[in-house]
Amino acid sequence: MVVVGFKFQQNPEFLDSHIKQVEKHSGDWKNFIGKFQKSIGNIALPLNPIARPLAECEYGYLGKILQKKVVNGNDGWLFYAYETNNRQQLDYAIGNKQIRTEQVKQWRLAFLQRQAFCKSLDIPYKLVLTPDKSTIYPEYLGFERNDSFKTVLDFVVEDLKANTNIDFIDLTNDINSAKQKQQVYYKTDSHWNNLGANIGADAIIKWISDTLPLVEPEHYELIEKLWKGGDLTRMASIDSLQNEDIVIWWPYENAPFSKIKPPALEARHLLSIEAYQNENNKLPKAVMIHDSFGIQLRRFLANSFSYSVYPRTWQCFYPNFIEKQQPDVVINQVVERSFIGFNEGNDPELINDYWDENFKKEKSLQKDFETAYEMLEHFKTINKQGELIVAKVELDLTDDTRFFNNGTFYWLKKGTNTFYLELDIYDYLVMQVVGVENPDFIKEISAEYFYY
Repeated sequence: MVVVGFKFQQNPEFLDSHIKQVEKHSGDWKNFIGKFQKSIGNIALPLNPIARPLAECEYGYLGKILQKKVVNGNDGWLFYAYETNNRQQLDYAIGNKQIRTEQVKQWRLAFLQRQAFCKSLDIPYKLVLTPDKSTIYPEYLGFERNDSFKTVLDFVVEDLKANTNIDFIDLTNDINSAKQKQQVYYKTDSHWNNLGANIGADAIIKWISDTLPLVEPEHYELIEKLWKGGDLTRMASIDSLQNEDIVIWWPYENAPFSKIKPPALEARHLLSIEAYQNENNKLPKAVMIHDSFGIQLRRFLANSFSYSVYPRTWQCFYPNFIEKQQPDVVINQVVERSFIGFNEGNDPELINDYWDENFKKEKSLQKDFETAYEMLEHFKTINKQGELIVAKVELDLTDDTRFFNNGTFYWLKKGTNTFYLELDIYDYLVMQVVGVENPDFIKEISAEYFYY
């Protein structure tokens, strides 16, 4: 039997048995593939009882990916096509789309608010920007880019340099340099591998050492392992067909730091939390709020701090937790794909505190409304492409309720309430998740607003 387009060692009997399973349910598997692709849409393949054998047949014999969320690149490299409907990484990775100015501004404000909060506690805020796999390995995507192409991270970095004094590091250059000597991202996963994370951790420690007395990462040894397929192969239900031999750095048994029970934290979008204690109690303490790229950073950074705690989240920030922990530094790691699509936004406390100090009253317009819907419709009609509307809203309520803007909820009390909104009106989808939970409770509503 000839296996076409399949680059890994396989068992033909294994694939033949899968074909028989598919044929039992659907007849000729090749003719059934098209109909099946249409039926599954965006559903994760493992949810369908015949998805795995069908996906493995399609990939094993034809070298094609059945799951539309995964791109089959060159030489066995897999990439995200899209993570969610509004986070279509492939379009941005090859230049079909560019991040909108409004999105860049929203993230600028989110980082400025986090910086301002940390400054109020006299704690340095350090922003770590991590490149996507497609930014580091575009040659394996299988698509051409034009000469003027800019990554999403390019736009964000340019904006932060031009419009803020935020202390940040873009790890793209460090990772690209290391790429010339070793593989720094997984072929079968959307994340950097352990070696890439090690390069990132080294760069972070050297950067922070300019202001804090840290020690460089050490106490690690190289270990060879078999990586049994990453998140992309699992999503595509081909993880039994694609494995990777990888090399990782791992702490020695007698390393001077150890994993300990983390402090309690209940917060939105908290996915996990770890904490580490170091024998050297003279080193600084750290809180690093991070996404999935930060998981492999934890063990490398733990060597350089006396105590470090690592809440993993998606786009969120935890000011109350930071205030309780009182660290010497706050590290905020964010991966490039976070900037595409829906933005969860900061907690209302951070937004309100920031605009209490920075609202441009001299530039603002004011208008009264009868309902929240009327206010939002007004903002929609006056929107300008490339501009955010920042509004100071006053609501007089007959009872308690809440106002919601994307993933952020403003808990409001009976009587007069004042709060601030940052509205990306140009994207109409955002308008569908903005409003008051109990509109009948509104007695009066007015807004001052300006273009940001």
